Amino acid sequence: ESIGFEVFLVSHDGLQMLGVDAVLSKGGKQYLADFKIEKRYTGNLFLELWSNRNPFRPKVGWAVDSMCDYVVYCFLDVRKVFVLHKESMLKFLESNWKRYTEVTQRAYAQVNVTTGVIVPVEDLASCIVFYRETE
Repeated sequence: ESIGFEVFLVSHDGLQMLGVDAVLSKGGKQYLADFKIEKRYTGNLFLELWSNRNPFRPKVGWAVDSMCDYVVYCFLDVRKVFVLHKESMLKFLESNWKRYTEVTQRAYAQVNVTTGVIVPVEDLASCIVFYRETE
């Protein structure tokens, strides 16, 4: 099963600063997408609340301020893809973020103090518009 979108990767810095990695095109309509590529599937999704929690240069994270229409999570070890509707995910976060513990991202070395919440995939079921697992 295919979702039938043509994918055009974005190279424009301005769009990338808005949290857009690609433009998805289908039936004459275009949608903006943010891709999250992860090495390992744990059954959870990391939703970034703060790109930089540093009090001297704070910046909210992509889960809050990305201008995309969809967030696409790809897990390389199990070849799973989840497509989440960004507005639905944001509404979910607004109502539920306090249910989850805010954690500091430690998977990648960086200067910024990036924080977010780790949410089980099943909790985000109402936000998932497409799921696929390939061999």
